[in-house]
Amino acid sequence: MKKRNLFVYRKQAARALYCLIAFCLVPCFVHAQDKEITLAFPSMEHLDGSAVYIQPLSTKLSVQAMPMTQEGTRFKATVPMSDEGLYSISFVRNNVQSVSVVKAEGSQAATLPIEFVGKNFMATDCDDNKALGAFGVIETKELTDLWIGSHENEALRKLVTGFEPKADSITKVYKCSPEIAQYIKMWAYTTAGNACSSLSHILKCKPSEVPFKVQDVLCEPGKVLDSPRARLFPNTPSVISAFVPRDLSLSERLDWLHGHFQCKEIIDMVSNQMVSKFISTFNYNAKYDEGLALMKELTEKYNLDKQYLNKFIANKVTIKGSAFPDGLTFQDKDGKTHTFDEFKGKYVFIDLWASWCVPCCKEVPYLQKLEKEVQNPDVVFLSISIDQKKEPWLKKMQALNMHGNQWHDANSSLANALNVRGIPFFVIYDKEGKLHYYNAPRPSQPFIKEMLEGLK
Repeated sequence: MKKRNLFVYRKQAARALYCLIAFCLVPCFVHAQDKEITLAFPSMEHLDGSAVYIQPLSTKLSVQAMPMTQEGTRFKATVPMSDEGLYSISFVRNNVQSVSVVKAEGSQAATLPIEFVGKNFMATDCDDNKALGAFGVIETKELTDLWIGSHENEALRKLVTGFEPKADSITKVYKCSPEIAQYIKMWAYTTAGNACSSLSHILKCKPSEVPFKVQDVLCEPGKVLDSPRARLFPNTPSVISAFVPRDLSLSERLDWLHGHFQCKEIIDMVSNQMVSKFISTFNYNAKYDEGLALMKELTEKYNLDKQYLNKFIANKVTIKGSAFPDGLTFQDKDGKTHTFDEFKGKYVFIDLWASWCVPCCKEVPYLQKLEKEVQNPDVVFLSISIDQKKEPWLKKMQALNMHGNQWHDANSSLANALNVRGIPFFVIYDKEGKLHYYNAPRPSQPFIKEMLEGLK
């Protein structure tokens, strides 16, 4: 392999490894008693210019990572206490991140001795922490090999199927507690599931062309993930969903889920993802009444959260002839508040974009050209940025020399109301403020000018 290609693969592997580990370990938390945790490193080696972050692992609500304060060779933080006694630790140095999980049970302050193992680290105060650290080391190595190692079918299969037996070996060697043994088993299973889902990216092929599926290398998910503890892994729903036949309807998918799992928490977690995907991809223009009837039926049958039915009903605004969403306000570059009512009596071609969106910015010159060339006095153009912060929006507008009606929607209120799943996104409203064209052609498409000229 050429050095340049190897460098590129290593960069990709590093990014992918970070995403996979972070995805597996992003925890959940509900506010409880605080706990002081100190990580004691053996020396200053590897610590210069480093930063350490901690997150409690729990099956409840989410919380952001909290920075730990360095005092010599020690890093300390007071964090909400995890009901699982588990904490995700992120060590960052020279823009490289390594992540591990540590156990610190009880309400008392805990000081954990830390040792580096290669680029990873582990707490060494007890066998449970040694086991957690040991599997973290294996996961890092195996995922790196997955992305930059051999891509022969048998090598990939051996790597993916190796997570679980290695996890079993670790829990036996360190004689883990039942809770940590179960956690590591779930960690290995979900990591293997994630690896399977990454194969099409690794091999640069279509998902249908990968050499094996998750069903070929993993046991039924109910044998491993049918426990509330599986909620510690945010990718649990996607791993489980990979086992569901793709041609099943939403009703059949929910039937499959209830037939394979007993744990209510996991059923709720996965069904929420299934229903959310159904709502976001449904063809409201063609089948709204049929979909509404189904949502009412499934809400009653499976006691689904009413928010999903309400969201489905709210998405009726994506049907042609629906009124512009009520109650939305926007700001211009000077901070003045605007509403869509200002354009009553005109067709409005709306561009939903953001400063960080490369395809959006590539459409801007075409949009500016289109705005100059369209001679129809009944048509106006409106660009609405969904940048969370105002400064990047203003900077990009200046860089692209954007003119005309430029509004800011920091909360993405219009995009959310219209069930927009990606940008750039274009939509046209008529003179009465009703939806004329949902997901309209882009300005770069040649026939858009003729279409706008024909609006009367």
